[in-house]
Amino acid sequence: MTKMIFIGLSHSPRSARLFYREMKFLKDSIENIDLYFLMSGRLASYEDILEGRIPDTKSKKGPSRISELLPNAVANLLRSFAFKVFQAMSFLKNLSLLYRAKPDVIQASDVREIRLALVAKLLTGARAIYDSHEDYYNQVYEYGGKTARAFLKAFPHKLNEVLLLRFFDSVFCTDDYLYGEYQRKLYGCSGVFLLRNFPLSGNAHAKPLYEEKNTLGLVYIGGVNEYRGLREAAAYVQAFNEKYAPCKKITLTVYSGANKLVDEISKSKYVYHRPWTDYKVLLEKLANYDVGICLWKDIVKFRRNLPLKNFDYMAVGLPIITSNFGGLLKYATLSESAICIDPESYEQFEAAVLRLFDACVRQQLGENGRKYVKEKASFEKEGLNYLAVVGGD
Repeated sequence: MTKMIFIGLSHSPRSARLFYREMKFLKDSIENIDLYFLMSGRLASYEDILEGRIPDTKSKKGPSRISELLPNAVANLLRSFAFKVFQAMSFLKNLSLLYRAKPDVIQASDVREIRLALVAKLLTGARAIYDSHEDYYNQVYEYGGKTARAFLKAFPHKLNEVLLLRFFDSVFCTDDYLYGEYQRKLYGCSGVFLLRNFPLSGNAHAKPLYEEKNTLGLVYIGGVNEYRGLREAAAYVQAFNEKYAPCKKITLTVYSGANKLVDEISKSKYVYHRPWTDYKVLLEKLANYDVGICLWKDIVKFRRNLPLKNFDYMAVGLPIITSNFGGLLKYATLSESAICIDPESYEQFEAAVLRLFDACVRQQLGENGRKYVKEKASFEKEGLNYLAVVGGD
């Protein structure tokens, strides 16, 4: 029996990648395997997650009464010290859980989990996998405004990867950039493999009805911030309807967590926000819409990294409007499932939407996407190296 623990300190237990791709794939493919997800302070089995037996482990604490009575500088210093102490205690607690569990395989799925995975490997003798999802350095640096402070926060992530990835048994990565990056001698990695965010072929069955209609429902799924193009998409929807409604009208539905930007764009009568929805349910809901949207802005991180969302749109047969650069353009071209536009151009957005009012165009793009993920881009095919590494072959 193989026991594998996913360090999940930076992910939801029902993560679309960790749970609904990797864990499900391993469980379906390896007869004798036990899978666990390390949450903060506890281990949850695959069956716990599947059956929804995961309690809310997040504590809700108000501001410290002591910190309210102290000068800001002193209070900030105390908070920083307390946070460091909390981090150290959490590290030791999670390390103790891993040591007592005696896993055969440990997987870190975020740069912040590298050190815990390697110390646990040293203590238990387990094989260690690093599953890299992002260009973590540029994520912190660019999201932080490319300031000196942002660089100081981002640089340790790159340093950890350069110094520590060589001690992992295998490294998997979600996109072509990371695949090439980790093969450089600088990292000293012994085995680097692609494990892109392709969907499991059995995860999606529903597909939209490709009907002639005067209202199209656009949909966006995933995280929302100022770099992901949602503010611009909401403005484009408003501008389009001001020009063409009621003869032709579009709406935009956003499935995401709540934040200020979501609140801002939801004030439009054409934009609807839906809260976080479990991945399995979300795939079923996608079939109720007409077009998937992913208008990431042209920053270095997004030129390099690949989203899950475009492949999920393909899986259910949604035609896509997406940005015209990097991996977004590459896989849109390979699948012939999307119209690629400059995310900063309303004129190109308008032209794409007008094309998609033709039901035949939507159907052709949608069926191209479904065919691509079924025949060339399924997680079952993509994950063969992953299966071999976890299974010890």
